[in-house]
Amino acid sequence: TNFGAIRLAGGLDLFSKILGKPGKTSTKGEMVQELYDAGDRFRIDDYCLSDALDTYFIFLRVQVLMGHITLLREKELVDAAKAKIEEHSAREGTFKDYLAAFGYWTSPE
Repeated sequence: TNFGAIRLAGGLDLFSKILGKPGKTSTKGEMVQELYDAGDRFRIDDYCLSDALDTYFIFLRVQVLMGHITLLREKELVDAAKAKIEEHSAREGTFKDYLAAFGYWTSPE
C-alpha cells in the first residue's frame, strides 16, 4: 500500500476478487483459533496457503502495473501457478474451495 498512500476497505480479499481470484473462502481469520482447538490443522493450512497465493497473484499484477512484466507474462505465471495448485490439490486434497472459485481477470473493454 505504499506506506499507507492507498487505503481501500476490503484489502487482500477485494484485490484478489478484482483479479478474478477467490480471495477469502469459507474459512475466515477469526475461525483459526477454533479450528486449532478442534485439531483441524488441514483447514488452517489451506486458509494460510490460499492467502499466500492471493498475495502472489496481486504481486504479479503490481509487476505488470510497474512495467516489470507484460500481461502475457503474468498470464503465463498465473497459468503455471494454477497448474501447480491443481497438482497439489489432486495429491493432497487441498485448495478445493480455492480452485472452485479461481478465475481470471478480464479487461473491461
